[in-house]
Amino acid sequence: MKLFIKTALILFIGLTVISYGQEITPEIKQRILNSLTDSTSWKSRSSAIREVRREKITEAENILKAQIWSDSIFIQTNYLRTLNTINSDVALNYTNKFLSKIDSMVAVNGVNIEYLRYQVEAISILYSLGVYDRIDEIFELIEAEKPLYNSTAIFILKEVIKHRPSYEEQAKNELIDVVENSSYYWYRLEALEILEELYGIDSFPQMAYLFVNDEDSANRLNTLLHMLIKYKTPELNDLLRRQLYNEVERSSRTYIAENLLVLFGSPSDYEYVKSYISSEPNQTAKNLIGFEIRDFKSPEPDGTVTVSTMIDTLISYTDQSYNYEWITNRGIYNSLSKKLENAKKGLEKGKENSTKNIIQAYQNEVDAQNGKHITEDGYKFLYYFSDYIIERLK
Repeated sequence: MKLFIKTALILFIGLTVISYGQEITPEIKQRILNSLTDSTSWKSRSSAIREVRREKITEAENILKAQIWSDSIFIQTNYLRTLNTINSDVALNYTNKFLSKIDSMVAVNGVNIEYLRYQVEAISILYSLGVYDRIDEIFELIEAEKPLYNSTAIFILKEVIKHRPSYEEQAKNELIDVVENSSYYWYRLEALEILEELYGIDSFPQMAYLFVNDEDSANRLNTLLHMLIKYKTPELNDLLRRQLYNEVERSSRTYIAENLLVLFGSPSDYEYVKSYISSEPNQTAKNLIGFEIRDFKSPEPDGTVTVSTMIDTLISYTDQSYNYEWITNRGIYNSLSKKLENAKKGLEKGKENSTKNIIQAYQNEVDAQNGKHITEDGYKFLYYFSDYIIERLK
């Protein structure tokens, strides 16, 4: 997983727990090597093989090579994956040998789901080695295991899309099907991650689907926080507004409200969230959203937005503030609007110093009218956004 942290308790061969990133001691390394040859328990051997892979213990290579073919077939792919991870020069040859063995078993006994799993595990190793020859078994296993799907097959679809272009559409459709229909919540999210990584904004329909429809609240929230917020589009704004009222998980509602304010933060977004608070059924969520409203100030545009565009935005904010009755006096509104009109003309003529002075006068007037003819809501937009423009003109 590239975006999400999975927390797991890892039992280290029944003796100890090793934290990721922690260098193991020579004593622990020797215990792992000893456990590789534990003839009394395949579980102990399998666990040791995983630890070799996790810790990249290259000293285990000769042991793995010596006993892979005499060990149980259902952990031989574990051997293969580990040999590949520690960069053994036999990884490719052994993987092909294993596939040939399974192919022979299929020829004698016919296809079954266990054989398909072995084949796809081996094919995934070949793909990691840059060998993309086999593909049919991947789709066969996906079909055979629906609606749960097979994790290895799902993950390998990314490589199919990248390296087997004639199968791209089929692989993409399978990932979409996983997002919409897998009975395992983590696979739905993983498939969406792959789609978003490969297709970006073009996968917005699938992101929106999971965000709105997934039965797992963590999936919905992760879709928002790790994918959707990358795409500041009107479609996302509409989606967040709708889901604010439809979302059943109260913590997710607070994040939706927060992103409407932080990611978009227009006067209409602010007013929408502020109006929503009275409808929020959970007091904790209501308080948290209230804090967001209380501490809000107009978001600063990024550096790609020109000063001219920023002045246009401030003109719009001034108009909206008057319409929302955040500016309560027509004369004040006219005065502010005239200043912005003059600032725009000055900027078009290249008179940046004059433009800055005018915007400064605009800001001073907003400050003077705060709590009088300009409400706190209007001040959050007009004062701070004018300040961003002044900073740009320095």
